Amino acid sequence: MSGGSVTYDEQADWIVEQARQQGVNLSRRKLADWHRAGLIPKPDREFLGGPDGSESIYPRGTLRQVIACSILMKQFGSIERVGWELWMRRFPVAEQHWRGPLREAHSMFQLTPSFAADDPDSEACWPEQSDAADRFIEILGDRLETPRRLGIARRRLGRDGFKEFLGIVISTMIGAFKVSDGSAGESTDPAHVLSRLVGTVPGRHKAAVPPSPYVSVTGRAVAQNLEAMAQHLPRIANAMSPDVITEAELALAREEFTFLMNSFLSVRRNEDRIVPGSTPDLRLLKQVFEHLGPTEQAALLLIWLAVRSIPGWRENLDVLRQGVEAELRKKN
Repeated sequence: MSGGSVTYDEQADWIVEQARQQGVNLSRRKLADWHRAGLIPKPDREFLGGPDGSESIYPRGTLRQVIACSILMKQFGSIERVGWELWMRRFPVAEQHWRGPLREAHSMFQLTPSFAADDPDSEACWPEQSDAADRFIEILGDRLETPRRLGIARRRLGRDGFKEFLGIVISTMIGAFKVSDGSAGESTDPAHVLSRLVGTVPGRHKAAVPPSPYVSVTGRAVAQNLEAMAQHLPRIANAMSPDVITEAELALAREEFTFLMNSFLSVRRNEDRIVPGSTPDLRLLKQVFEHLGPTEQAALLLIWLAVRSIPGWRENLDVLRQGVEAELRKKN
């Protein structure tokens, strides 16, 4: 049986039995609960006639999705969270499971300028960081307990360097970040702060290590990339409606971002196995990006959608790739 381009050929009883053979215990009622919640596709009903009534027949691939759903449900226990995690794994789910986190992330971007930026001055070339943001940086920078995702950053940069880093993040989000012209001291120069953060220069955290090819190239480009991004990130709040973005657009961002992150991390882990300690950025990335919630993941996808519109962004990625390949050739 098929409906449009979708083939319905997985009977409910067959799904239950196949799942049981793979160690997943569920019932037809649980299947019905999950499709009503939008975690698995809705079935077609085949009427058998007579006392047998009707039978639910699900689209092809539902068994695989049911098993994934069961595993995620044990891990998270929340329908909303499981819906998002299934979508991130490319399974079809109801719209609310990916649209909801998108709206929450967008609201976060809308709140950031109201807190972190002063009202625009007609004579200013770019927004200025607000007094409230300055106070926030001072308070967070002086706290003995650092937010769990920023512990490594604080240890590597020290108190003052950590405050400079927070200022870089906030100014980037409001579109005000600019690479230093060299007049600032080394301790406050953004390129120096970010290089210490990713480990291209020695900081408080450790002695210098031989930089890997990736760190050699990407470390130098962090500040320049943030400056390019800063010009486009404000459009997330001003020109990107979470109700207008289509699933196809968001899915494309998901595929691109996931591919690049996985490719980068795969190479970096291999480097670390070859030369232990040569990848100081890995621990930082793991702490910042591991176990993100749906809203945080959706925020990353919104950022990626925004930076994809930067003129020359894809060309710059090609240049970065070529630079890495050149560094690798030098090592061989």
